[in-house]
Formats: sequence, C-alpha cells, structure tokens
Amino acid sequence: MERPVIGIMGNTYMTQPGMFDSMERAYQNSYYVDAVMKNGGIPVILPASAVMEQTEEIMGICDGILFPGGEDMTPSYYGEDPHPAIQVYKPEIDEALMRAGRYALEHGKQVAVPKCISKGVMEACLIDSLENLEDGSYGIQEPRNDAVRIQPEEIDLAVIPCCTCSQTGRRLGYGGGYYDRYLGRVAGVKAVICRDRIMRDDIPVEEHDQAVDMVISEAGIWRMT
Repeated sequence: MERPVIGIMGNTYMTQPGMFDSMERAYQNSYYVDAVMKNGGIPVILPASAVMEQTEEIMGICDGILFPGGEDMTPSYYGEDPHPAIQVYKPEIDEALMRAGRYALEHGKQVAVPKCISKGVMEACLIDSLENLEDGSYGIQEPRNDAVRIQPEEIDLAVIPCCTCSQTGRRLGYGGGYYDRYLGRVAGVKAVICRDRIMRDDIPVEEHDQAVDMVISEAGIWRMT
C-alpha cells in the first residue's frame, strides 16, 4: 500500500540579520511533520506563495491537506475590523488556506458542517462551497436552510471543537450539549482538535459525555483505540 502524500500548509517568518541578510522564510512546525510521519503519511510543506500561484498543480499531488494552527484569522473574513487585543495575523497566509480549502471542496471531497436547529440540537449539512454559509445561531456561520442534511450514521470522520481536552480524550465543550447529543449516533471516527497550550488533565466527565476516538494537536495525535 502506497503511503499518502500529506501537504502541510506553510507559514512565513523573517529571519534576524546575522551571517546572512534578513529574509522571509517558509516553514512549518516539526510537530505537524512528525504527526504525519507517525501516522504513515509522507509530509510535504506547501509555501503559501506557491499555493496562491499554482493551486491546482500543488493540490493535485497531495492525497490530503493538513491545515495547521497559527496566528489569528484576518478579521476581514468576518466583515470586522481588527480589535486592539488581536494578535498577529497574515492575510496572505489566510488567503492561501482559504484557496486550498476551496480547491478541496471543488474536487470531490464531501464536507458537512453543523447547523443549530433548536436549543441543544444540531444537524450536519453538506456544503460544496464556502459561499454556502451564512450567519446563523450565536453569530457562527452555518449552512443555509436549503442545505442537504445527512444522517450521523453516514459520517466517516467527525472533527469536533472544544474549549479544552486531555490526551486521554476527555473533552470540555461550551455547555450546550449539541455535540454530545449528536455524536451518540456517529459510527465513524470522532476526532477532537485542541491547541496544545490549552490542554489539561483535570477535566470532569459526566455520564452523558460522548467519548472520542482520537485527540489531535500541533504536538501530536493520541488514539483512544
């Protein structure tokens, strides 16, 4: 079986003057490279400038794309001006990420995102473009009302957000119970994504909390089964 080629979207930074003149370099954290290798993939770092200029050619050589964490998202994507408290953001990196995401959607990947139906209840709806989204509950973008809904049993991989989680798969959500109610019927892999710096071990677990199959952060991947 051939190992899949996994493209890792790159970031940029300016080097400090020293032996060489200061210059911009494309890079990505070794955490992501190690995680791809440990899970059987071949990691390839994709510079944002190359993705912008040669989207189709670059995406075409990859079996999958890893979108890493990084600086805050450019506020203009949400129709907002930068807040004084916002950290560094890089519009050119965000545009490359968005372009790669659009390419994946346009080339056969079936993607479903949550839509709040009522208090504590959500469904997953298919989208084939980021333009299929509109402002919904809590100001979060979600599929339009005419989007096609899919059943939880049809989902092969569920990517789940959190406030924090542990390496053992304990997840703390936002208290609404949306995901716990929905995930009980998901037969596919349930993966929670969390920044390493906010992970912790002392997370309370209640009877209704749904277990996950893996935890993913920039520091690695932990499988529960």
